[in-house]
Amino acid sequence: MPNSSAASDDPSLVGTESDGTDSESDDGELAIEAVIEIDGPTTAPNTVPATPATPTPITLSWREVAEFPTPLEFVYIQTGVLARGANGYYDLDDSGQLRPRAGLELPTGELLGDWPQDAWLVTSTQQPITPGQPLSFEHELLQLDADRKWIPRDFRGQPRWIAGAHVVRKGSLGTVLVREGSRLTRIGGKDNPKTGPRMGKVIVDVVETRGGGLYNISERPNGIYVQINCDDRKCVDDNAKKLPHGSLWSFSTQVVRQQNAVSVVATVDRDGAVGQHLLHYERGNWKLESLLHPPTGLWPADDGGLWVIGNGKLLHRDGQGVWYTVALPEGAGSISAAMLSDRSELWLAANVKGKGVVFATPASAANP
Repeated sequence: MPNSSAASDDPSLVGTESDGTDSESDDGELAIEAVIEIDGPTTAPNTVPATPATPTPITLSWREVAEFPTPLEFVYIQTGVLARGANGYYDLDDSGQLRPRAGLELPTGELLGDWPQDAWLVTSTQQPITPGQPLSFEHELLQLDADRKWIPRDFRGQPRWIAGAHVVRKGSLGTVLVREGSRLTRIGGKDNPKTGPRMGKVIVDVVETRGGGLYNISERPNGIYVQINCDDRKCVDDNAKKLPHGSLWSFSTQVVRQQNAVSVVATVDRDGAVGQHLLHYERGNWKLESLLHPPTGLWPADDGGLWVIGNGKLLHRDGQGVWYTVALPEGAGSISAAMLSDRSELWLAANVKGKGVVFATPASAANP
């Protein structure tokens, strides 16, 4: 959901203030808004650098995993294998083979996590539009149990609640985080993490890493800022970085890579022209990479690499940030992808002469 707060160039608005959620917060935590140069040039030290993703062609080795009489399509989830076919859903049996899963139902919504060990689903129904107000949705949270049945999970004792877009994010193992203002509630666990001191009062999004770090994206009158979790103002001053291109940013799919790296689909509206980006945090730095087409899926590899599908093409970004356009198996069309739970292989479902063929390649995609 785009952020549409009015920009202000008044330095008097900068300072240490309450984040306006004291009534919601356990400890009335404050948001520290660090003093910065308002609307500085995009090359300023506190601005996230933006570069285009420029892939070069690469040919990898593919092995055939399975063939089906009709095409299959993988259902998007960050890791794990779930497919949809003409006769229902498929996932892996105990021997690791892709088999029909009788009785499995999949409500319409956003899948999060790892299939099937740590899978969650969020259904979101848009509410009537009120002029001048942001979009709102009625959300319901479901968790997959050991029998592959969906179990409703309440939020604050309510089976459904009204909030903005993408307020439910995957948290550490076995949990999700629900964002309500600047307050985070962990479902499936006991501790509710704190967003802590940050650049802007308004929390736009959060990302929890595999290593337990909590990164936040916040908004202040002059723009959108990203940062790692901080305990004091000096940390905010040293680490908060401003996104370029104004304030109309929105964030959707996110994946965590290795222990502390993350990648998030980030979209910006610049005078009606929509720009597609990936926002990364890796090796202690934030960076933006622009894409020609919106990604339809992101999959993390265990070596820190990233796989992306966009505009029907398969892309790979290695652990050093080098991009490749991956040649598809011969005859493959209408592709979809899945990453094994251990992140060792990327699986590709393709239509090959009217049949459904599943291929696999090592997730590390050894450099050519």
